[in-house]
Amino acid sequence: MTKSLKTSYSIHHQVESFFTGSSIQFDTSGQHFYCAHGSTINKVSIVDGQVKAQIETKNQDDSVLRFTLSPDGNLIIIAYQSGLIVKFNLAEDILEREFKSIHSAPISYLKINLSGTLLATGSSDGTIKLWNLKNHYCSHNLRGVNGVVSCIEFKESSGRVLLFCSAGDDNIHVFDIDANKRIAKLTTHCSTITDMKFSHDGDKLISVGRDKIAVVWDTSDWEDKIRGTTIRTIPLYESVESIVMIDRELLQSLLDSSVAEDSIFFATIGEQGTIKFWDSRSGSILFTQNEPPLSVDRSPGIYCTQLVSRPSHNQLCAVSSEKDIFVYDLPRLNVIQQLQGHIDEILSACWFANDRYLAIACNSNDLKVMEVSTSKTQHFKGHTDIVLAVKAVPSDPMRVISSSKDCTILVWLFEPETMIPRIVCKATGHTHAIHALAISNETQIFFSGGEDTTLKRWPLVDIESDSNNRPTKPLVATQTVKAHEGRIDDIAISPNDQLVATGSRDKTAKIFTVDGLMIVATLRGHRRGVHSVRFSPVDQVVVTAADSNLRMWNLKDFNCVKTFQGHDCSVLNFSFLASGLQMVSVGSDGNMKLWDCKTNECMKTLDAHSGNTWTLSLTEDDSLLVTGGQDEKLVIWRDTTEEEREERLLSVQTSVTQEQDLLNYINKKKWRKALKMAIAMENQNKTLSVLREILLEPEGIRQLEDVLMKSSPERLNFIVDCCVGWGATAKNSAVAQQVFNIIVRQLDRGQLLSMPSLRASMEQLRLLTEKSLNRYERLTQQAHFVDFFLNSLRIQ
Repeated sequence: MTKSLKTSYSIHHQVESFFTGSSIQFDTSGQHFYCAHGSTINKVSIVDGQVKAQIETKNQDDSVLRFTLSPDGNLIIIAYQSGLIVKFNLAEDILEREFKSIHSAPISYLKINLSGTLLATGSSDGTIKLWNLKNHYCSHNLRGVNGVVSCIEFKESSGRVLLFCSAGDDNIHVFDIDANKRIAKLTTHCSTITDMKFSHDGDKLISVGRDKIAVVWDTSDWEDKIRGTTIRTIPLYESVESIVMIDRELLQSLLDSSVAEDSIFFATIGEQGTIKFWDSRSGSILFTQNEPPLSVDRSPGIYCTQLVSRPSHNQLCAVSSEKDIFVYDLPRLNVIQQLQGHIDEILSACWFANDRYLAIACNSNDLKVMEVSTSKTQHFKGHTDIVLAVKAVPSDPMRVISSSKDCTILVWLFEPETMIPRIVCKATGHTHAIHALAISNETQIFFSGGEDTTLKRWPLVDIESDSNNRPTKPLVATQTVKAHEGRIDDIAISPNDQLVATGSRDKTAKIFTVDGLMIVATLRGHRRGVHSVRFSPVDQVVVTAADSNLRMWNLKDFNCVKTFQGHDCSVLNFSFLASGLQMVSVGSDGNMKLWDCKTNECMKTLDAHSGNTWTLSLTEDDSLLVTGGQDEKLVIWRDTTEEEREERLLSVQTSVTQEQDLLNYINKKKWRKALKMAIAMENQNKTLSVLREILLEPEGIRQLEDVLMKSSPERLNFIVDCCVGWGATAKNSAVAQQVFNIIVRQLDRGQLLSMPSLRASMEQLRLLTEKSLNRYERLTQQAHFVDFFLNSLRIQ
């Protein structure tokens, strides 16, 4: 069935990076969290991951180092790379104060006490400074700490304010703020202390670090010191980055009668990426998360960097080192939400699962799958290097094929209900990175190509229904041919599965037979590498994209029959739509263009990206398409052809109705209604005609004043702009002067200031008035000369 031509697409939804910092903090409601993105603080909805508000700095190059919220959630303190500290009032949405940190090194930690009156800033220079947030001055400079300050906590009890901090010397230092001195030094850890939290009663402190232990300290007051004794050292068996205290009531279903009543429970997360619940009294694990958010089979390093509780909800949030945010329920730790904070450069994307999901390759070893309706993103490990290309299998909506820099190709089979994949096939044989994939429409084969310049044909085997526990099946290439002298960037298969085309960096495209991979033709003419190639679904042509244009080649004699020009830079990807009657292309200029294949004309240019746009993929019915590229933004476009057609039709109908009403008012000499209608239609000629008639009436000026006084600022702006246009001609300048005189004299100051274009219009009218005055003076002189000449003739 022939599809109708598309005339426009509009942005339906876009996913972009909103988190590049090191931590997140929730507001008091738990519905939003704050995070750093470059030089900006974003307020993000935990429900859909959309940015609701932003706090920006004047210097866009000054990145955010740390930030913290006050306990009541009304203030946020932001520390920048330049040493600037900003105090922002969230309740009133105003910047209250900016001041220098006076540290000699960047700030590494921020903390506000429970009363919201003191701010502690820890720095890489080994000092901690206390600031009075009410009067904005530095009240204390605490020394004696060696290394980068990694954690700060306040304890306020019995009128005393104590500050606990850890640094690079692997110790916990305790300062008495009133006495301005260090009163204790807690030494048990042998590596960096990453986090510490007080128990709910404040008498116990639990610290964790990269030495794979948790230490429970007695911090109850004892005269002018604290006890500072170690109650228990708990082996954690992994480097831990964050800790959260858990209420006993939330874990009641996990406890048995052997658990002591005075036990303190806490949760940890670290390099393994799993959340664990611990009993501080027995030192045992109460519960371990069954499935980590990602596989633990990773290169050595810290995986999860933060664990935080969600206020007003029985939930925990974990932040990974890749800036992904996982939301778990308590106590069973089921994943209920997953947000992708940082996307990175998008290399490839495709629709699958009946166009409900997107498979994305974005400069990561993991295959990322996003549910389009919710933007929920899951990560799946399989490749050992960056994923470069993803393609959906046309004959099976639940299968996806991916290729990578690790020289392998993986076939993923997704479970329809859970969307959990299995790697059912693995293809090896390439010697370099694989950049291009193409899957047959009918037969069970696919092709691959990449930096090794070879084109390989692979069998796509059927998956048995009872193969859930079967091992990954290896695939062996059935045919291999050296296709080009440069990297193969794209592969396409003809609709009848008889031909396969390749585009390469060697500036050529080649046509091969599917059976035997015999070369049929070499297409030359591009001045740069061919980035994309496609067969037309209806015509005997193939289209290639390179340099700044697209070329259409006849498959009979392989001559170039059409050239599509319009992009300012290289065309990187394109696709046919509307049953082959149109094309849509993207390039390195960030623009997306809609082409008419019959007329070679660009029908529409859309702009959403700011750099190389690498990928473009359409749904089966062409109603949605997705683009992504270098600007780390994934944009989903929606077909708005029918909507725009209906809007144009409605606009025409409205215009005809208004035109008829205007003619009726003019015929009945209802000038006030006619003027209002002409202004509403924004028809300058009709407005001028009605104004002439009104000014000829005995009460015309008063009627005109009444209409103008009741007009909105937008309508007045239109009239002022009309006056400027009318004033340029001698025939209409008198009307323009009269109307503008009424506007300036009758409207009050507030109404005049609400018209943004008034100043520029007055300047233009002043120049036009001077021009008209000079014309009138010359005309008067000439009239006097004519009178003198006629009088002289009568005398003679």
